[in-house]
Amino acid sequence: MKRGETDEAIEWAKFAITHDPNMTNRSYFRALGNAYKAKGSWPEAVALGEAQLINDPVRAKWWYEFLDGAYSATGQTEKAHAAWKAGMDLPEPRQP
Repeated sequence: MKRGETDEAIEWAKFAITHDPNMTNRSYFRALGNAYKAKGSWPEAVALGEAQLINDPVRAKWWYEFLDGAYSATGQTEKAHAAWKAGMDLPEPRQP
């Protein structure tokens, strides 16, 4: 990601997460978290992650991991811990 292209990186990662039928690892989620970190827009990341827990229950484990970082970055340590624990209790998403 080049400096100043954080919005494009966020859109790319969101698109990849929702459209790549062969996604079998966390790489897109990590890229998304890195883009939000570079942008410094954690409240936006929290809103996205919370919405995706409902919209994308298959990958809930990874959305909880994403939210753990987003909550931590916004100072919501209790929510971060709860997200981490919820994610740990879920199985890995099955490969397509």
